[in-house]
Amino acid sequence: MDFRDAMLSIKARIDIEDTSLPISLPRFNEFLGGISDEEMYLLFGATGTSKTKLAIKLFVLDLLNQYLENPDNDFHVIYATLELSATEIYYNIFCNALHRQTGNNYSIKFFKNKIQDDPLTNDRYEEFKLIMPWLKKLDKKVTIIDHIKQPSKLYQYIRWKLNNEWGTVDETSNKYVKHNPRKKIIIITDTINALQKDTEDADEYTSIKRWSNYYCKQLLKMFYKCSIINIQQSDKQSTTVQYTGKGERIEDKFIPRVENLSTVKTTPDDHTTVISIYNPSRYGVSECEGYKVGPLGNHFRYLNVLKNSHGDENKGVGIYIDNAHLEAVELPRPDQIDNLCGTLSLLGIDYLSRPGGFGF
Repeated sequence: MDFRDAMLSIKARIDIEDTSLPISLPRFNEFLGGISDEEMYLLFGATGTSKTKLAIKLFVLDLLNQYLENPDNDFHVIYATLELSATEIYYNIFCNALHRQTGNNYSIKFFKNKIQDDPLTNDRYEEFKLIMPWLKKLDKKVTIIDHIKQPSKLYQYIRWKLNNEWGTVDETSNKYVKHNPRKKIIIITDTINALQKDTEDADEYTSIKRWSNYYCKQLLKMFYKCSIINIQQSDKQSTTVQYTGKGERIEDKFIPRVENLSTVKTTPDDHTTVISIYNPSRYGVSECEGYKVGPLGNHFRYLNVLKNSHGDENKGVGIYIDNAHLEAVELPRPDQIDNLCGTLSLLGIDYLSRPGGFGF
Protein backbone atom coordinates (compact mmCIF):
# COMPACT_ATOMS: atom_id res chain seq x y z
CA MET A 1 0.00 0.00 0.00
CA ASP A 2 1.18 3.54 -0.76
CA PHE A 3 -0.27 7.03 -0.45
CA ARG A 4 -2.41 6.51 -3.57
CA ASP A 5 -4.42 3.81 -1.82
CA ALA A 6 -5.07 6.13 1.11
CA MET A 7 -6.21 8.85 -1.30
CA LEU A 8 -8.49 6.39 -3.07
CA SER A 9 -10.16 5.55 0.24
CA ILE A 10 -11.01 9.25 0.65
CA LYS A 11 -12.34 9.45 -2.91
CA ALA A 12 -14.46 6.35 -2.33
CA ARG A 13 -16.10 7.98 0.70
CA ILE A 14 -16.88 11.04 -1.41
CA ASP A 15 -18.33 8.96 -4.24
CA ILE A 16 -20.67 6.92 -2.04
CA GLU A 17 -21.36 9.83 0.36
CA ASP A 18 -20.16 7.73 3.27
CA THR A 19 -20.58 9.40 6.64
CA SER A 20 -20.54 8.31 10.26
CA LEU A 21 -23.73 7.29 12.06
CA PRO A 22 -24.84 10.06 14.42
CA ILE A 23 -25.16 9.53 18.17
CA SER A 24 -28.40 10.93 19.60
CA LEU A 25 -26.58 13.02 22.25
CA PRO A 26 -25.65 16.21 20.31
CA ARG A 27 -22.55 17.49 22.14
CA PHE A 28 -21.32 13.97 22.76
CA ASN A 29 -21.75 13.23 19.06
CA GLU A 30 -19.70 16.33 18.30
CA PHE A 31 -16.90 15.09 20.56
CA LEU A 32 -16.76 11.67 18.90
CA GLY A 33 -17.78 12.47 15.35
CA GLY A 34 -20.41 9.74 15.35
CA ILE A 35 -19.91 6.00 14.90
CA SER A 36 -17.46 5.24 12.10
CA ASP A 37 -15.92 2.30 10.31
CA GLU A 38 -12.58 1.00 11.56
CA GLU A 39 -13.00 2.39 15.07
CA MET A 40 -12.96 0.80 18.53
CA TYR A 41 -14.94 2.26 21.43
CA LEU A 42 -14.52 1.17 25.05
CA LEU A 43 -17.39 1.99 27.42
CA PHE A 44 -16.62 1.29 31.05
CA GLY A 45 -17.93 1.97 34.52
CA ALA A 46 -18.82 0.43 37.84
CA THR A 47 -21.79 -1.77 38.63
CA GLY A 48 -25.05 0.19 38.55
CA THR A 49 -24.02 2.76 35.95
CA SER A 50 -26.41 1.54 33.20
CA LYS A 51 -23.69 0.51 30.75
CA THR A 52 -25.86 -2.12 29.09
CA LYS A 53 -28.98 0.03 28.94
CA LEU A 54 -27.10 2.97 27.49
CA ALA A 55 -25.46 0.75 24.87
CA ILE A 56 -28.85 -0.63 23.83
CA LYS A 57 -30.29 2.89 23.68
CA LEU A 58 -27.49 4.58 21.72
CA PHE A 59 -26.20 1.78 19.51
CA VAL A 60 -29.31 -0.31 18.86
CA LEU A 61 -32.58 1.59 19.33
CA ASP A 62 -31.41 5.00 18.14
CA LEU A 63 -29.54 3.60 15.14
CA LEU A 64 -32.59 1.62 14.05
CA ASN A 65 -34.91 4.61 14.37
CA GLN A 66 -32.45 6.79 12.44
CA TYR A 67 -32.24 4.13 9.73
CA LEU A 68 -36.03 3.99 9.44
CA GLU A 69 -36.02 7.75 8.84
CA ASN A 70 -33.01 7.64 6.51
CA PRO A 71 -32.26 4.23 4.93
CA ASP A 72 -28.90 5.55 3.73
CA ASN A 73 -27.73 5.15 7.34
CA ASP A 74 -27.53 1.38 6.86
CA PHE A 75 -26.08 -0.80 9.59
CA HIS A 76 -26.15 -4.16 11.30
CA VAL A 77 -25.41 -4.79 14.97
CA ILE A 78 -24.16 -8.04 16.43
CA TYR A 79 -24.80 -7.78 20.15
CA ALA A 80 -22.95 -10.46 22.13
CA THR A 81 -24.43 -10.43 25.62
CA LEU A 82 -22.33 -12.37 28.11
CA GLU A 83 -23.88 -11.41 31.46
CA LEU A 84 -27.57 -11.14 30.62
CA SER A 85 -29.58 -13.55 28.51
CA ALA A 86 -30.74 -12.48 25.08
CA THR A 87 -34.28 -12.68 26.48
CA GLU A 88 -33.48 -9.98 29.06
CA ILE A 89 -31.94 -7.76 26.38
CA TYR A 90 -35.17 -8.09 24.40
CA TYR A 91 -37.21 -7.30 27.53
CA ASN A 92 -35.31 -4.00 27.74
CA ILE A 93 -36.10 -3.31 24.10
CA PHE A 94 -39.78 -4.15 24.66
CA CYS A 95 -39.92 -1.63 27.52
CA ASN A 96 -38.71 1.13 25.23
CA ALA A 97 -40.83 0.26 22.21
CA LEU A 98 -44.08 -0.28 24.14
CA HIS A 99 -43.58 2.86 26.23
CA ARG A 100 -43.04 4.96 23.10
CA GLN A 101 -46.13 3.45 21.49
CA THR A 102 -48.57 3.47 24.43
CA GLY A 103 -47.16 5.88 27.02
CA ASN A 104 -47.60 3.20 29.68
CA ASN A 105 -44.85 2.23 32.12
CA TYR A 106 -43.03 -1.07 31.72
CA SER A 107 -40.15 -2.79 33.48
CA ILE A 108 -38.19 -6.02 33.48
CA LYS A 109 -40.11 -6.99 36.62
CA PHE A 110 -43.36 -6.57 34.73
CA PHE A 111 -42.31 -8.94 31.94
CA LYS A 112 -41.14 -11.44 34.55
CA ASN A 113 -44.59 -11.16 36.19
CA LYS A 114 -43.14 -10.02 39.51
CA ILE A 115 -45.50 -7.08 40.15
CA GLN A 116 -48.47 -8.35 42.14
CA ASP A 117 -50.76 -5.37 41.59
CA ASP A 118 -49.99 -5.28 37.84
CA PRO A 119 -49.80 -8.90 36.65
CA LEU A 120 -49.27 -10.04 33.10
CA THR A 121 -52.53 -10.61 31.26
CA ASN A 122 -53.54 -11.57 27.74
CA ASP A 123 -54.83 -8.04 27.23
CA ARG A 124 -51.40 -6.60 28.04
CA TYR A 125 -49.80 -9.21 25.79
CA GLU A 126 -52.00 -7.97 22.95
CA GLU A 127 -50.11 -4.66 23.14
CA PHE A 128 -47.25 -6.35 21.32
CA LYS A 129 -49.32 -6.13 18.15
CA LEU A 130 -48.71 -2.38 18.25
CA ILE A 131 -44.94 -2.78 17.96
CA MET A 132 -44.73 -5.96 15.88
CA PRO A 133 -43.92 -4.13 12.59
CA TRP A 134 -41.10 -2.27 14.36
CA LEU A 135 -39.78 -5.48 15.95
CA LYS A 136 -39.64 -7.18 12.55
CA LYS A 137 -37.50 -4.32 11.27
CA LEU A 138 -35.30 -4.62 14.35
CA ASP A 139 -34.86 -8.32 13.60
CA LYS A 140 -33.37 -7.49 10.19
CA LYS A 141 -30.81 -5.07 11.61
CA VAL A 142 -29.86 -6.46 15.02
CA THR A 143 -28.56 -9.91 15.95
CA ILE A 144 -28.48 -10.66 19.68
CA ILE A 145 -26.56 -13.74 20.81
CA ASP A 146 -25.89 -15.15 24.27
CA HIS A 147 -24.63 -18.66 23.52
CA ILE A 148 -21.01 -17.92 22.57
CA LYS A 149 -18.62 -17.15 25.43
CA GLN A 150 -15.10 -17.86 24.13
CA PRO A 151 -13.28 -15.19 22.09
CA SER A 152 -12.14 -17.52 19.30
CA LYS A 153 -15.63 -18.94 18.77
CA LEU A 154 -17.21 -15.50 18.94
CA TYR A 155 -14.81 -14.26 16.27
CA GLN A 156 -15.54 -17.30 14.08
CA TYR A 157 -19.26 -16.58 14.29
CA ILE A 158 -18.80 -12.91 13.39
CA ARG A 159 -16.38 -13.73 10.57
CA TRP A 160 -18.90 -16.15 9.06
CA LYS A 161 -21.58 -13.44 9.10
CA LEU A 162 -19.19 -10.93 7.55
CA ASN A 163 -18.11 -13.25 4.73
CA ASN A 164 -21.48 -14.84 4.00
CA GLU A 165 -24.01 -12.07 4.54
CA TRP A 166 -22.43 -8.64 4.20
CA GLY A 167 -19.40 -8.99 1.96
CA THR A 168 -16.53 -11.07 0.64
CA VAL A 169 -12.74 -11.12 0.65
CA ASP A 170 -11.30 -10.14 -2.73
CA GLU A 171 -8.63 -12.73 -3.51
CA THR A 172 -6.59 -10.40 -5.70
CA SER A 173 -6.24 -7.53 -3.24
CA ASN A 174 -6.84 -9.59 -0.08
CA LYS A 175 -9.25 -6.90 1.08
CA TYR A 176 -12.73 -7.23 2.52
CA VAL A 177 -15.36 -5.75 0.21
CA LYS A 178 -18.85 -5.07 1.58
CA HIS A 179 -21.88 -5.63 -0.62
CA ASN A 180 -23.12 -2.23 0.55
CA PRO A 181 -20.10 0.07 1.06
CA ARG A 182 -22.15 2.38 3.29
CA LYS A 183 -23.31 -0.31 5.70
CA LYS A 184 -21.74 -0.05 9.15
CA ILE A 185 -21.11 -3.37 10.87
CA ILE A 186 -21.16 -2.80 14.63
CA ILE A 187 -19.92 -5.45 17.06
CA ILE A 188 -20.94 -5.00 20.71
CA THR A 189 -19.50 -7.24 23.43
CA ASP A 190 -21.18 -6.85 26.82
CA THR A 191 -19.12 -7.29 28.91
CA ILE A 192 -15.66 -8.43 27.93
CA ASN A 193 -14.94 -9.29 31.58
CA ALA A 194 -17.34 -12.21 31.18
CA LEU A 195 -15.52 -13.77 28.22
CA GLN A 196 -14.46 -17.30 29.05
CA LYS A 197 -11.02 -18.81 28.65
CA ASP A 198 -10.17 -20.18 25.24
CA THR A 199 -8.91 -23.77 25.29
CA GLU A 200 -5.38 -22.85 24.25
CA ASP A 201 -5.05 -19.98 26.75
CA ALA A 202 -3.74 -20.24 30.28
CA ASP A 203 -6.45 -18.06 31.85
CA GLU A 204 -9.28 -15.57 31.23
CA TYR A 205 -6.83 -12.67 31.32
CA THR A 206 -5.01 -13.99 28.25
CA SER A 207 -8.26 -14.65 26.38
CA ILE A 208 -9.74 -11.21 27.10
CA LYS A 209 -6.50 -9.51 26.11
CA ARG A 210 -6.45 -11.52 22.88
CA TRP A 211 -10.06 -10.55 22.16
CA SER A 212 -9.25 -6.86 22.48
CA ASN A 213 -5.82 -6.75 20.87
CA TYR A 214 -6.03 -9.43 18.19
CA TYR A 215 -9.59 -10.35 17.26
CA CYS A 216 -11.05 -6.85 17.66
CA LYS A 217 -8.19 -4.55 16.73
CA GLN A 218 -6.19 -6.48 14.16
CA LEU A 219 -8.95 -8.49 12.49
CA LEU A 220 -12.43 -7.00 12.96
CA LYS A 221 -11.27 -3.37 12.96
CA MET A 222 -8.27 -3.26 10.65
CA PHE A 223 -9.20 -5.99 8.16
CA TYR A 224 -13.01 -6.09 8.19
CA LYS A 225 -13.37 -2.35 8.96
CA CYS A 226 -16.01 -2.95 11.65
CA SER A 227 -17.05 -0.58 14.40
CA ILE A 228 -16.25 -2.25 17.73
CA ILE A 229 -17.96 -1.37 21.00
CA ASN A 230 -16.55 -3.22 23.99
CA ILE A 231 -18.14 -2.79 27.41
CA GLN A 232 -15.94 -3.36 30.45
CA GLN A 233 -16.48 -3.38 34.19
CA SER A 234 -14.50 -1.37 36.74
CA ASP A 235 -12.98 -3.32 39.61
CA LYS A 236 -14.87 -3.45 42.91
CA GLN A 237 -11.99 -1.90 44.85
CA SER A 238 -12.51 1.40 43.02
CA THR A 239 -16.03 1.68 44.46
CA THR A 240 -15.09 0.90 48.07
CA VAL A 241 -15.54 3.84 50.43
CA GLN A 242 -12.33 5.34 51.85
CA TYR A 243 -11.79 8.13 54.39
CA THR A 244 -9.08 10.67 55.07
CA GLY A 245 -7.24 10.85 58.38
CA LYS A 246 -9.85 13.42 59.45
CA GLY A 247 -12.67 10.98 58.81
CA GLU A 248 -13.85 12.68 55.62
CA ARG A 249 -14.98 10.52 52.75
CA ILE A 250 -12.82 10.63 49.60
CA GLU A 251 -15.42 11.28 46.89
CA ASP A 252 -12.91 11.55 44.02
CA LYS A 253 -12.18 7.87 44.51
CA PHE A 254 -15.46 6.95 42.82
CA ILE A 255 -14.70 8.77 39.55
CA PRO A 256 -14.04 6.15 36.82
CA ARG A 257 -10.40 5.84 35.81
CA VAL A 258 -8.80 3.51 33.28
CA GLU A 259 -6.38 2.18 35.90
CA ASN A 260 -9.41 0.81 37.76
CA LEU A 261 -10.58 -1.45 34.94
CA SER A 262 -11.37 -4.99 36.00
CA THR A 263 -9.39 -8.08 34.86
CA VAL A 264 -7.39 -6.52 31.99
CA LYS A 265 -6.19 -2.94 32.38
CA THR A 266 -4.45 -2.63 28.99
CA THR A 267 -7.61 -2.67 26.85
CA PRO A 268 -7.69 1.15 26.45
CA ASP A 269 -4.45 0.87 24.46
CA ASP A 270 -6.31 -1.04 21.75
CA HIS A 271 -9.25 1.35 21.44
CA THR A 272 -9.47 4.62 19.52
CA THR A 273 -12.02 6.00 21.99
CA VAL A 274 -12.48 5.33 25.71
CA ILE A 275 -15.65 6.50 27.46
CA SER A 276 -16.41 6.34 31.17
CA ILE A 277 -19.90 6.37 32.64
CA TYR A 278 -20.38 7.60 36.20
CA ASN A 279 -23.39 7.42 38.54
CA PRO A 280 -22.51 9.80 41.41
CA SER A 281 -25.80 9.29 43.24
CA ARG A 282 -24.84 5.66 43.87
CA TYR A 283 -22.19 6.95 46.28
CA GLY A 284 -24.13 9.88 47.69
CA VAL A 285 -22.08 12.41 45.71
CA SER A 286 -24.11 15.62 45.39
CA GLU A 287 -22.20 17.41 42.61
CA CYS A 288 -20.47 16.22 39.46
CA GLU A 289 -18.59 18.48 37.04
CA GLY A 290 -20.82 21.41 37.99
CA TYR A 291 -24.09 19.47 37.84
CA LYS A 292 -26.26 19.37 40.97
CA VAL A 293 -26.97 15.66 41.19
CA GLY A 294 -29.52 15.72 44.01
CA PRO A 295 -32.69 16.65 42.07
CA LEU A 296 -32.12 13.88 39.52
CA GLY A 297 -30.61 11.25 41.80
CA ASN A 298 -30.33 7.91 40.04
CA HIS A 299 -31.54 9.46 36.77
CA PHE A 300 -28.23 11.32 36.33
CA ARG A 301 -25.15 9.96 34.55
CA TYR A 302 -21.95 11.62 33.45
CA LEU A 303 -20.24 10.47 30.25
CA ASN A 304 -16.60 11.43 29.85
CA VAL A 305 -14.32 10.91 26.84
CA LEU A 306 -11.03 9.85 28.45
CA LYS A 307 -9.30 8.91 25.21
CA ASN A 308 -10.02 10.13 21.70
CA SER A 309 -7.52 9.33 18.98
CA HIS A 310 -9.20 11.77 16.58
CA GLY A 311 -10.30 14.63 18.81
CA ASP A 312 -10.37 16.31 22.19
CA GLU A 313 -10.11 14.32 25.39
CA ASN A 314 -11.56 14.85 28.87
CA LYS A 315 -14.78 16.18 27.37
CA GLY A 316 -17.98 15.15 29.08
CA VAL A 317 -21.74 15.58 29.18
CA GLY A 318 -24.39 15.06 31.82
CA ILE A 319 -27.37 13.00 30.76
CA TYR A 320 -30.82 12.25 32.14
CA ILE A 321 -31.56 8.52 31.93
CA ASP A 322 -34.75 6.54 32.44
CA ASN A 323 -33.46 3.03 33.03
CA ALA A 324 -36.83 1.33 32.76
CA HIS A 325 -37.67 2.63 29.29
CA LEU A 326 -34.14 3.23 27.95
CA GLU A 327 -34.58 6.94 27.47
CA ALA A 328 -31.47 9.12 27.58
CA VAL A 329 -31.39 12.88 27.03
CA GLU A 330 -28.31 15.08 27.04
CA LEU A 331 -28.48 17.89 29.60
CA PRO A 332 -27.30 21.43 28.85
CA ARG A 333 -24.01 22.59 30.33
CA PRO A 334 -24.30 23.27 34.07
CA ASP A 335 -23.96 27.03 33.59
CA GLN A 336 -26.95 26.96 31.22
CA ILE A 337 -29.31 25.40 33.77
CA ASP A 338 -31.25 27.91 35.88
CA ASN A 339 -34.15 25.67 36.85
CA LEU A 340 -33.61 21.93 36.51
CA CYS A 341 -37.28 20.92 36.31
CA GLY A 342 -37.91 23.68 33.79
CA THR A 343 -34.94 22.54 31.74
CA LEU A 344 -36.18 18.95 31.76
CA SER A 345 -39.60 20.15 30.62
CA LEU A 346 -38.02 21.97 27.68
CA LEU A 347 -36.23 18.72 26.82
CA GLY A 348 -39.56 16.92 26.74
CA ILE A 349 -39.17 15.23 30.14
CA ASP A 350 -42.12 15.59 32.52
CA TYR A 351 -39.97 14.71 35.52
CA LEU A 352 -42.34 15.84 38.27
CA SER A 353 -45.26 13.71 37.05
CA ARG A 354 -43.21 10.50 37.05
CA PRO A 355 -41.53 10.21 40.47
CA GLY A 356 -40.57 6.63 41.14
CA GLY A 357 -42.23 5.52 37.94
CA PHE A 358 -39.12 4.19 36.31
CA GLY A 359 -38.82 0.73 37.81
CA PHE A 360 -35.42 1.10 39.44
